[in-house]
Amino acid sequence: MFMGLLEGFKDIVNKDTAFSLYSMFKDDPKKMIKKYKTKEALLLEVIRLTGTPKKRRDYYIIAHSYVDLGAKYRPQAIIALTQYLKKGGYWSGTPNDTIDMGDYKADQRKECIAAEWECLGKAYEGEYIFDEAMRCYREAMQLTPYSETPVMYIADLYVKMNDINSGLAFLTEIKKSRYKNMKQAAVGKYKELKAKKASGYVYKPRSRKGAANSSQPT
Repeated sequence: MFMGLLEGFKDIVNKDTAFSLYSMFKDDPKKMIKKYKTKEALLLEVIRLTGTPKKRRDYYIIAHSYVDLGAKYRPQAIIALTQYLKKGGYWSGTPNDTIDMGDYKADQRKECIAAEWECLGKAYEGEYIFDEAMRCYREAMQLTPYSETPVMYIADLYVKMNDINSGLAFLTEIKKSRYKNMKQAAVGKYKELKAKKASGYVYKPRSRKGAANSSQPT
């Protein structure tokens, strides 16, 4: 029983240390990377110390550590972000206020969850898994119908799918939005896609170099 309590205490200390390291990295990345020689070494240590995720904060730290590690760890980021979103996509440190923006009220928690969906979408997009990326951006759009960010991501994704016509049709609907910022963003992006179509633009994906395997994050 004593050993079990000791291990439990050690696990808590490690998780708190991991959170502190990650917080310091976000506050002053150059200082922390210098201390650990490389960003990869630092963030892998954060992931190691976090260990098996138990609380939402653990899922958050692991997911964003993999995201910050970049393209090499994108498959792991996809797994970790998916796990975090299954847990809700927020933790105790997530802002939870409602802000009056004039023509709409911004829900900070929903915005943070939407940002996680966008992050997952970008990871899928980076792996050329466009259908899943589209699903993620649509999830974000449902959470924050007043935010132009997922709208721009969706429009750009249609371009990468070489389906500019669908992108134009999508933006035509967005131009009818009751939110002024959405209308303005959609008008500008519509012109951009229209110009690409006129020029005969065809998206050609870059060759993919080897990435880390997609094993479960540890």
